[in-house]
Amino acid sequence: MISCPSHVETRHPTLPAMRFAANAVRAGAARERRPYPRTMTTPAPVPVTPSSSSRGALVLFWVLAVAGAAVMFVAWGWMATSWIDEILEEPRARAAGTTVQGTAMVVGGVPLVIAHLLGFTVLVPAARSAGASRGRAFGYAGAAIGVASLIGVLTAQFLMGSQPFVEPVFIP
Repeated sequence: MISCPSHVETRHPTLPAMRFAANAVRAGAARERRPYPRTMTTPAPVPVTPSSSSRGALVLFWVLAVAGAAVMFVAWGWMATSWIDEILEEPRARAAGTTVQGTAMVVGGVPLVIAHLLGFTVLVPAARSAGASRGRAFGYAGAAIGVASLIGVLTAQFLMGSQPFVEPVFIP
């Protein structure tokens, strides 16, 4: 007689059948009362095609992700412009007895962070409506924002002469 302790949970398809059979023999019941055969076969997987509403949500996710690349380009360009402006205005501010250090982070950094957060909060529900689980939706949205941000910063650097975040050397 084969028995499996009740506290052991297994995923083997024949062990529950053996456990049921062992319990049935102990109780004096006939072996024919088994709910399923001793060996089970799994059916072939059926390909799942998304419904039309799920396809529409998936298209919406990708449209928003591609639009996010354009938004990130503008946000990173704004950050680079404010950074360059801070660097160019600092000598004038020091001559006047003050400083403008940190204004690039306020003027350019805050909108950049807001753009990232807004893109993430828009893409997570779009991914969820496309059928992704909560964890995968966060992953897909994070990956899309990361790629869009990378595209934005590289494009902004290319258009700004590859040096928007490097302090220029002034020769009087």
